[in-house]
Amino acid sequence: MSTNVPFDLNAAADLTDLSIQEIWLKSPADLKTYHTDFYYVESVSDYIVKDSSLTAIKSFSKIAENGQIPAASPYQGFDKTYTQSFFSGMLRITRPMWRYGVQARKLESLVSELRKDAMRFREQVLANPVNNMTSTSYSDTTGGLSFVVTNAGGDGDAPNSTSHTREDGGTDWNNQLTDGTTVNMDFDYDAWKAALKTAQAIKGGVGEVLDINLDRLLCKSNSSVHHRAMEVLNSMKKGEKPGTANNDGVVDNAFSITANPYLSADLQYGFVDSSKIGPKFGFQLKQGMDINLDPQFIDYDTKEFKYSAGMDFAFGFNDLRNWVFSTGANV
Repeated sequence: MSTNVPFDLNAAADLTDLSIQEIWLKSPADLKTYHTDFYYVESVSDYIVKDSSLTAIKSFSKIAENGQIPAASPYQGFDKTYTQSFFSGMLRITRPMWRYGVQARKLESLVSELRKDAMRFREQVLANPVNNMTSTSYSDTTGGLSFVVTNAGGDGDAPNSTSHTREDGGTDWNNQLTDGTTVNMDFDYDAWKAALKTAQAIKGGVGEVLDINLDRLLCKSNSSVHHRAMEVLNSMKKGEKPGTANNDGVVDNAFSITANPYLSADLQYGFVDSSKIGPKFGFQLKQGMDINLDPQFIDYDTKEFKYSAGMDFAFGFNDLRNWVFSTGANV
Protein backbone atom coordinates (compact mmCIF):
# COMPACT_ATOMS: atom_id res chain seq x y z
CA MET A 1 0.00 0.00 0.00
CA SER A 2 1.10 3.58 -0.55
CA THR A 3 0.71 6.82 1.35
CA ASN A 4 1.01 10.53 0.64
CA VAL A 5 2.98 13.40 2.15
CA PRO A 6 1.24 15.42 3.40
CA PHE A 7 -1.18 12.88 4.84
CA ASP A 8 -4.43 13.56 2.94
CA LEU A 9 -7.85 12.04 2.30
CA ASN A 10 -6.57 10.02 -0.63
CA ALA A 11 -3.90 8.38 1.53
CA ALA A 12 -6.42 6.81 3.92
CA ALA A 13 -9.92 6.92 2.50
CA ASP A 14 -11.07 4.46 5.18
CA LEU A 15 -11.00 7.27 7.76
CA THR A 16 -13.96 8.97 6.10
CA ASP A 17 -15.75 5.75 5.07
CA LEU A 18 -18.72 5.46 7.46
CA SER A 19 -19.17 1.79 6.59
CA ILE A 20 -15.97 1.06 8.53
CA GLN A 21 -16.79 1.10 12.23
CA GLU A 22 -13.35 0.53 13.79
CA ILE A 23 -9.99 1.95 12.80
CA TRP A 24 -7.00 1.10 14.97
CA LEU A 25 -3.71 2.89 15.30
CA LYS A 26 -1.33 -0.06 15.23
CA SER A 27 1.82 0.89 17.06
CA PRO A 28 3.57 -0.40 20.19
CA ALA A 29 1.93 1.27 23.17
CA ASP A 30 5.09 1.50 25.25
CA LEU A 31 8.59 1.52 23.84
CA LYS A 32 11.45 0.30 25.99
CA THR A 33 14.79 2.04 26.23
CA TYR A 34 17.58 -0.47 25.55
CA HIS A 35 20.69 1.65 25.00
CA THR A 36 21.07 2.53 28.67
CA ASP A 37 22.04 -1.11 29.33
CA PHE A 38 25.30 -0.71 27.40
CA TYR A 39 25.89 3.02 26.85
CA TYR A 40 27.12 5.63 29.30
CA VAL A 41 24.69 8.52 28.81
CA GLU A 42 25.83 12.07 29.54
CA SER A 43 23.99 15.34 29.01
CA VAL A 44 26.21 17.98 27.41
CA SER A 45 25.84 21.64 26.52
CA ASP A 46 28.78 21.98 24.11
CA TYR A 47 28.53 21.32 20.38
CA ILE A 48 31.88 19.52 20.36
CA VAL A 49 33.11 17.38 23.25
CA LYS A 50 36.57 15.79 23.30
CA ASP A 51 38.06 13.35 25.76
CA SER A 52 41.53 12.00 26.34
CA SER A 53 43.36 10.23 29.15
CA LEU A 54 46.62 9.52 30.95
CA THR A 55 47.82 6.00 31.60
CA ALA A 56 48.90 4.55 34.93
CA ILE A 57 52.54 4.81 36.03
CA LYS A 58 54.90 1.86 35.97
CA SER A 59 58.12 2.61 37.89
CA PHE A 60 58.50 0.39 40.97
CA SER A 61 61.51 -1.94 41.12
CA LYS A 62 63.76 -3.62 43.65
CA ILE A 63 66.56 -1.19 44.39
CA ALA A 64 70.09 -2.39 45.13
CA GLU A 65 72.07 -0.77 47.95
CA ASN A 66 72.79 2.80 46.99
CA GLY A 67 71.12 2.16 43.63
CA GLN A 68 69.38 4.71 41.49
CA ILE A 69 65.60 4.76 41.96
CA PRO A 70 63.91 4.61 38.52
CA ALA A 71 61.35 7.22 37.54
CA ALA A 72 58.48 6.97 35.09
CA SER A 73 55.80 9.18 33.63
CA PRO A 74 52.32 8.38 32.36
CA TYR A 75 51.57 8.24 28.66
CA GLN A 76 48.97 10.41 27.04
CA GLY A 77 46.02 8.35 25.80
CA PHE A 78 44.06 8.64 22.59
CA ASP A 79 41.70 11.51 21.80
CA LYS A 80 38.07 11.09 20.79
CA THR A 81 35.80 13.83 19.44
CA TYR A 82 32.01 13.78 19.78
CA THR A 83 30.16 16.31 17.61
CA GLN A 84 26.45 16.87 18.09
CA SER A 85 24.14 15.95 15.21
CA PHE A 86 20.53 17.00 14.82
CA PHE A 87 18.00 14.27 14.10
CA SER A 88 14.43 15.17 13.23
CA GLY A 89 11.21 14.08 11.56
CA MET A 90 7.89 15.63 10.62
CA LEU A 91 4.23 14.69 10.28
CA ARG A 92 2.18 16.77 7.81
CA ILE A 93 -1.61 16.50 7.65
CA THR A 94 -3.98 18.36 5.34
CA ARG A 95 -6.82 20.30 6.99
CA PRO A 96 -9.60 18.06 5.57
CA MET A 97 -7.81 14.91 6.73
CA TRP A 98 -7.27 16.38 10.22
CA ARG A 99 -10.86 17.63 10.57
CA TYR A 100 -12.84 14.84 8.95
CA GLY A 101 -10.46 11.91 9.29
CA VAL A 102 -8.16 12.12 12.31
CA GLN A 103 -10.37 14.12 14.68
CA ALA A 104 -13.60 12.42 13.62
CA ARG A 105 -12.04 9.02 14.36
CA LYS A 106 -10.48 10.30 17.60
CA LEU A 107 -7.02 9.41 16.35
CA GLU A 108 -5.28 12.52 17.64
CA SER A 109 -2.75 10.23 19.29
CA LEU A 110 -1.30 9.85 15.80
CA VAL A 111 0.80 12.87 16.69
CA SER A 112 2.52 10.89 19.46
CA GLU A 113 3.87 8.58 16.77
CA LEU A 114 6.57 11.16 16.16
CA ARG A 115 8.03 10.54 19.62
CA LYS A 116 7.81 6.78 19.13
CA ASP A 117 9.46 7.09 15.74
CA ALA A 118 12.27 9.10 17.35
CA MET A 119 12.74 6.49 20.06
CA ARG A 120 12.88 3.62 17.57
CA PHE A 121 15.29 5.59 15.39
CA ARG A 122 17.63 6.35 18.30
CA GLU A 123 17.65 2.75 19.51
CA GLN A 124 18.51 1.45 16.04
CA VAL A 125 21.24 4.04 15.46
CA LEU A 126 22.82 3.25 18.84
CA ALA A 127 22.67 -0.51 18.21
CA ASN A 128 24.38 -0.25 14.84
CA PRO A 129 27.96 0.12 16.17
CA VAL A 130 27.53 -3.39 17.60
CA ASN A 131 25.83 -4.63 14.43
CA ASN A 132 28.95 -3.44 12.60
CA MET A 133 31.43 -4.57 15.25
CA THR A 134 34.23 -5.46 12.82
CA SER A 135 33.98 -2.29 10.68
CA THR A 136 35.66 1.05 11.31
CA SER A 137 32.92 2.86 9.34
CA TYR A 138 29.53 2.12 7.84
CA SER A 139 26.56 3.79 6.19
CA ASP A 140 23.58 4.07 8.52
CA THR A 141 20.31 3.72 6.62
CA THR A 142 17.95 3.72 9.62
CA GLY A 143 16.04 6.83 8.57
CA GLY A 144 14.98 8.35 5.29
CA LEU A 145 18.43 9.90 4.80
CA SER A 146 21.57 7.79 5.16
CA PHE A 147 24.73 9.03 6.88
CA VAL A 148 28.25 7.72 7.41
CA VAL A 149 29.32 6.65 10.90
CA THR A 150 32.94 6.39 12.02
CA ASN A 151 32.95 3.20 14.09
CA ALA A 152 36.44 3.45 15.55
CA GLY A 153 37.87 4.29 18.94
CA GLY A 154 40.68 6.65 19.76
CA ASP A 155 43.15 4.05 18.49
CA GLY A 156 41.45 3.89 15.09
CA ASP A 157 40.26 0.29 15.48
CA ALA A 158 36.78 -1.23 15.21
CA PRO A 159 34.97 -2.46 18.34
CA ASN A 160 35.92 -6.10 17.71
CA SER A 161 39.66 -6.14 17.01
CA THR A 162 42.82 -8.14 17.70
CA SER A 163 45.05 -5.09 17.24
CA HIS A 164 43.96 -2.35 19.63
CA THR A 165 47.00 -0.11 20.12
CA ARG A 166 48.45 0.13 23.59
CA GLU A 167 49.33 3.64 24.71
CA ASP A 168 52.95 2.85 25.66
CA GLY A 169 53.63 1.08 22.37
CA GLY A 170 53.56 -2.35 24.00
CA THR A 171 51.81 -5.47 22.73
CA ASP A 172 48.46 -4.72 21.10
CA TRP A 173 45.49 -5.79 23.17
CA ASN A 174 42.71 -8.01 21.89
CA ASN A 175 38.99 -8.06 22.70
CA GLN A 176 37.97 -10.60 20.06
CA LEU A 177 36.67 -13.65 21.89
CA THR A 178 39.05 -16.62 21.66
CA ASP A 179 40.07 -19.72 23.60
CA GLY A 180 43.55 -19.54 22.10
CA THR A 181 42.65 -21.71 19.12
CA THR A 182 39.20 -20.72 17.87
CA VAL A 183 38.33 -17.04 17.43
CA ASN A 184 34.91 -15.40 17.28
CA MET A 185 33.50 -18.47 19.02
CA ASP A 186 29.83 -19.32 18.63
CA PHE A 187 27.98 -18.96 21.89
CA ASP A 188 27.99 -21.78 24.40
CA TYR A 189 29.34 -22.53 27.85
CA ASP A 190 32.88 -22.94 26.50
CA ALA A 191 32.62 -19.50 24.86
CA TRP A 192 31.58 -17.97 28.19
CA LYS A 193 34.72 -19.37 29.86
CA ALA A 194 36.84 -18.23 26.91
CA ALA A 195 35.34 -14.73 27.19
CA LEU A 196 36.36 -14.56 30.84
CA LYS A 197 39.93 -15.49 29.91
CA THR A 198 40.00 -13.09 26.96
CA ALA A 199 38.91 -10.24 29.23
CA GLN A 200 41.47 -11.06 31.90
CA ALA A 201 44.22 -10.88 29.28
CA ILE A 202 43.35 -7.26 28.43
CA LYS A 203 45.96 -4.94 29.92
CA GLY A 204 45.99 -1.23 30.61
CA GLY A 205 48.00 1.48 28.88
CA VAL A 206 51.34 0.45 30.41
CA GLY A 207 50.57 -3.26 30.63
CA GLU A 208 49.02 -3.15 34.09
CA VAL A 209 46.35 -5.63 35.21
CA LEU A 210 42.82 -4.25 34.81
CA ASP A 211 40.95 -7.28 36.20
CA ILE A 212 38.05 -7.08 33.73
CA ASN A 213 35.17 -9.16 35.11
CA LEU A 214 32.49 -9.72 32.51
CA ASP A 215 28.95 -9.96 33.87
CA ARG A 216 26.51 -8.99 31.10
CA LEU A 217 25.71 -10.52 27.71
CA LEU A 218 24.43 -8.33 24.86
CA CYS A 219 22.70 -10.19 22.03
CA LYS A 220 19.77 -10.00 19.64
CA SER A 221 16.38 -10.72 21.22
CA ASN A 222 15.22 -14.31 20.68
CA SER A 223 18.28 -15.15 18.63
CA SER A 224 20.17 -18.43 18.75
CA VAL A 225 22.58 -16.77 21.17
CA HIS A 226 19.74 -15.55 23.41
CA HIS A 227 18.08 -18.97 23.55
CA ARG A 228 21.34 -20.82 24.23
CA ALA A 229 22.34 -18.27 26.87
CA MET A 230 19.11 -18.92 28.79
CA GLU A 231 19.73 -22.66 28.59
CA VAL A 232 23.31 -22.25 29.81
CA LEU A 233 22.25 -20.05 32.72
CA ASN A 234 19.51 -22.45 33.78
CA SER A 235 21.99 -25.34 33.79
CA MET A 236 24.52 -23.29 35.74
CA LYS A 237 21.90 -22.41 38.37
CA LYS A 238 21.40 -26.16 38.94
CA GLY A 239 25.15 -26.71 39.19
CA GLU A 240 25.07 -28.75 35.98
CA LYS A 241 27.69 -28.40 33.27
CA PRO A 242 25.75 -27.21 30.17
CA GLY A 243 25.69 -29.54 27.20
CA THR A 244 26.91 -32.63 29.06
CA ALA A 245 25.40 -35.51 31.00
CA ASN A 246 28.15 -35.65 33.62
CA ASN A 247 28.19 -34.18 37.11
CA ASP A 248 31.10 -31.78 36.65
CA GLY A 249 30.70 -28.49 38.45
CA VAL A 250 30.47 -25.12 36.76
CA VAL A 251 32.31 -21.83 37.13
CA ASP A 252 30.94 -19.46 39.76
CA ASN A 253 30.91 -16.54 37.33
CA ALA A 254 27.37 -15.96 36.09
CA PHE A 255 26.06 -13.31 33.74
CA SER A 256 22.87 -11.40 33.03
CA ILE A 257 21.33 -11.11 29.57
CA THR A 258 20.54 -7.88 27.75
CA ALA A 259 18.46 -8.97 24.76
CA ASN A 260 18.11 -6.13 22.26
CA PRO A 261 15.59 -6.34 19.37
CA TYR A 262 17.52 -3.69 17.42
CA LEU A 263 20.54 -5.94 16.99
CA SER A 264 20.40 -7.63 13.61
CA ALA A 265 22.76 -10.62 13.63
CA ASP A 266 21.61 -13.97 15.00
CA LEU A 267 25.10 -15.16 16.00
CA GLN A 268 26.87 -11.95 17.06
CA TYR A 269 27.19 -11.04 20.73
CA GLY A 270 29.30 -9.20 23.24
CA PHE A 271 30.13 -9.41 26.93
CA VAL A 272 30.76 -6.35 29.09
CA ASP A 273 32.03 -5.62 32.57
CA SER A 274 29.08 -3.42 33.53
CA SER A 275 30.90 -2.02 36.59
CA LYS A 276 33.19 -0.18 34.17
CA ILE A 277 30.46 1.37 32.02
CA GLY A 278 31.22 5.05 32.52
CA PRO A 279 33.06 8.01 31.00
CA LYS A 280 36.40 6.16 30.89
CA PHE A 281 35.42 2.93 29.15
CA GLY A 282 32.70 1.70 26.79
CA PHE A 283 30.14 3.16 24.44
CA GLN A 284 29.32 6.84 24.96
CA LEU A 285 26.15 8.82 24.27
CA LYS A 286 26.64 12.58 24.52
CA GLN A 287 23.13 14.01 24.55
CA GLY A 288 22.73 17.68 23.71
CA MET A 289 18.93 17.62 23.58
CA ASP A 290 16.58 14.78 24.42
CA ILE A 291 13.59 14.02 22.20
CA ASN A 292 11.55 17.22 21.95
CA LEU A 293 8.10 17.54 20.32
CA ASP A 294 7.61 20.98 18.80
CA PRO A 295 4.30 22.88 19.09
CA GLN A 296 1.69 22.40 16.40
CA PHE A 297 2.24 24.64 13.38
CA ILE A 298 -0.49 25.63 10.90
CA ASP A 299 0.63 26.82 7.48
CA TYR A 300 -1.53 29.89 6.79
CA ASP A 301 -1.19 29.47 3.02
CA THR A 302 -2.59 25.91 2.92
CA LYS A 303 -3.99 25.36 6.45
CA GLU A 304 -1.83 22.25 6.56
CA PHE A 305 -1.10 20.94 10.07
CA LYS A 306 2.56 20.27 10.78
CA TYR A 307 4.15 18.48 13.71
CA SER A 308 7.86 17.93 14.15
CA ALA A 309 10.20 16.50 16.75
CA GLY A 310 13.95 16.57 17.12
CA MET A 311 16.92 15.58 19.23
CA ASP A 312 20.67 16.26 19.35
CA PHE A 313 23.23 13.61 20.23
CA ALA A 314 26.67 12.23 19.44
CA PHE A 315 27.74 8.65 20.01
CA GLY A 316 30.78 6.44 19.75
CA PHE A 317 33.59 5.12 21.91
CA ASN A 318 37.19 5.84 22.81
CA ASP A 319 38.26 2.75 24.78
CA LEU A 320 36.41 -0.59 24.84
CA ARG A 321 38.67 -2.44 27.22
CA ASN A 322 35.62 -3.53 29.25
CA TRP A 323 34.13 -5.38 26.24
CA VAL A 324 34.74 -8.74 24.52
CA PHE A 325 33.01 -9.36 21.18
CA SER A 326 32.31 -12.31 18.90
CA THR A 327 30.82 -12.52 15.42
CA GLY A 328 29.92 -16.13 16.12
CA ALA A 329 31.83 -17.26 13.01
CA ASN A 330 33.69 -19.88 15.10
CA VAL A 331 36.86 -20.02 12.98
